Amino acid sequence: MSSFTNHLPGESWANKDVTITQVLSRLRELHIGTRSIYLEADDLIKTLDGLFDRKTFRHEPQMEKCVTHNWESRLHSALKTKWLLQIYRPNIME
Repeated sequence: MSSFTNHLPGESWANKDVTITQVLSRLRELHIGTRSIYLEADDLIKTLDGLFDRKTFRHEPQMEKCVTHNWESRLHSALKTKWLLQIYRPNIME
């Protein structure tokens, strides 16, 4: 693991959440590519925006119309999203 990515959780943390896994992978690539713990705002925002590309946040306007009612999984993903955003709070405030 690169010293530029030590602040990120391990792959198993995503717990089979494809969206979280993809975002984590992209964040690692960016950190290693820039050789920095801080990322450019445009790259960071574009990457973190991917966390919201799921039914829980964008693609299902009404809870009543939820097909699967998989609330536990959705809550888990929402909490992981919140946690990742909190990791990058200092980066955004810079």
